[in-house]
Amino acid sequence: MLSKDRRHLRIKAFIICFTFTLFTTLLGFFLSNLFIKPVYKTDISLIIRGDSNKTKNNGDEYEDNILLFQKLAPTYSEILKSRTVTQDVINKLNLNINVRELQKSISISQKKNSEFLIISVSAHSAKKSVEIANQIAISLKETSLKILREDFVNVLDEPKLPSKSLNINIIVTTIFSFLIGLFTSLAFILSFKKVTKH
Repeated sequence: MLSKDRRHLRIKAFIICFTFTLFTTLLGFFLSNLFIKPVYKTDISLIIRGDSNKTKNNGDEYEDNILLFQKLAPTYSEILKSRTVTQDVINKLNLNINVRELQKSISISQKKNSEFLIISVSAHSAKKSVEIANQIAISLKETSLKILREDFVNVLDEPKLPSKSLNINIIVTTIFSFLIGLFTSLAFILSFKKVTKH
């Protein structure tokens, strides 16, 4: 009779352990998808350079022009994150964010001693991140024409559609939730055993 009772308690303990672990695993999975907004990131590469045929035809002036464009790259970085360009991007794409929010989502890096600019754009939608990156290049070109009377902005590498979000890893979240549920249920069973012994 005692062995039957123990067997019955073990079955109950297994059911509690399995149910609670399954519950926490599913809860962690759904909460990560419902309450955490995914962030996607894409890059677009620009080269700040004028008409290469014009500069090459000028002979010795070619190298001077290359140095000029290298010096212009940081200036274009500032223009790119200016209110003029970012507001134009917001207007063209009808984005539901303000200038400051868009500026925070943009990061710029310049390859050392080069005319290359890499613009990284983060957004809550993979498609939107690509649209914003493309529009930034267009708005920068238009602003360049207005300010400098010449367009030095050329797209080297177009943005790719990101396949994974930066802040959500469903596999890691699910495993973490599973482990929490498993250890919690085991701790409960062990404490229950101690109580029943007394």
